Amino acid sequence: MKPLDCHMPYTHLVFDFVSGKTKYCCKMHGGINMDDQVDYKNNLLAKSLRKSLREGQKPKLCKVCWEAEEKGVESWRQVVGNFKPWHDKEKLINTDNPHFTRIEVMFDNTCDLACIYCGPWLSSSWMQEVKREQGKYWIARDTFPNNKLLAQKAENRTKHFIHTLENIAKDSEKDKKYEIAFLGGEPFLSPQIKNGKFARFIEAFYKHADKETSLLLNFITNLNTPDAIWNKNAEILNACRQKYPNLQVHISMSLESVGRWTEISRYNSEWKQVDKNIKRWLGLDWINYNFNTAFNCITIQNISEYLRYLQYIHKVTGRKIDVAPNVVYEPKGLGTSTLDKSFLPEIQKGLNKLIQLPTSMFDEEKGNGKQSLVNVLTNIIDTLGNNATEKMLGNLREYTDYMINHRGIDLQEFNPKFYNYIYNR
Repeated sequence: MKPLDCHMPYTHLVFDFVSGKTKYCCKMHGGINMDDQVDYKNNLLAKSLRKSLREGQKPKLCKVCWEAEEKGVESWRQVVGNFKPWHDKEKLINTDNPHFTRIEVMFDNTCDLACIYCGPWLSSSWMQEVKREQGKYWIARDTFPNNKLLAQKAENRTKHFIHTLENIAKDSEKDKKYEIAFLGGEPFLSPQIKNGKFARFIEAFYKHADKETSLLLNFITNLNTPDAIWNKNAEILNACRQKYPNLQVHISMSLESVGRWTEISRYNSEWKQVDKNIKRWLGLDWINYNFNTAFNCITIQNISEYLRYLQYIHKVTGRKIDVAPNVVYEPKGLGTSTLDKSFLPEIQKGLNKLIQLPTSMFDEEKGNGKQSLVNVLTNIIDTLGNNATEKMLGNLREYTDYMINHRGIDLQEFNPKFYNYIYNR
């Protein structure tokens, strides 16, 4: 059978403190117990995973990608496969000698937002809200993360993470690029990161790596960071950059709507603060960035305003727009395909707006240019109504019922068309 091309098990490590698992991809199901001392390069799971891919067999651990591809949607392995590889991929995937260059870490679920498509595992605000409200929720409460236990294990797991980071640094090569991506939750609020605590990970890496080695810090943020925390983190990031000239900083900004739409879909966010932080980050010329979207059945209806905002940001900051477009498929019901063709005019208007925008406005070099966004919107339009079944609408009603009954959102006033589609079909 033809090999399945995926370089994740050769280049990536994901440390998920909340689940207590170490994985080779953020989409991977299962993983290795973090509290066990294992050889991350060549343990039994890693070898089996790579062997299956080389032989063209689809590992069950990677079912998220297989399910996406079966639906005709670009999977995560295909998305990352389009990135310019940091290694000789053909050489890499035919060996059992991985060289990890991207390390992702989620220390906890600390987050000030409760985004509609998220949940307690990734948001402490979600968890607190559900426990407080005691309302209907689609995840059993006994599956919630045990934050007390997580806090107890955090110190040892952090030491383990640093130890692994040091080993990677010892094997580092000056001509390769390395990355540490801080996930959440909201990483800038995490006790392990906030107020400049991330600096210790930089020090751990460069303690063993040549100072000429390129290291990228990537923070995936919800952009709602309070002023005091933003100022402190920006100050220390700049100090680290001065100390290590080959250190780069990337801010992945989670955003796919504007104004009141953002405040509803990314619940507890304040649009004025979000807008302020975008401009502050982009005002630092040493910051690399991208907008990381999570288009869903609500935010896609705001696509024209979102594109207008990107045009505005380009004008006021002078920065080229870098958008990494993603579509929500989980949880069930929140995907864009739950909408039927009656929503086509709004989305088509957005696509027409996008087509009219100058290509020069976008950062084409990073692979997240105008065309990738056009492709995603075209796919959304083509798949409208594919999941507009009573079952999927029932799942969607669970979410909107929760928004109405426990968050006090007047969905009928905010978006009467969407409300009537859900409740008055």
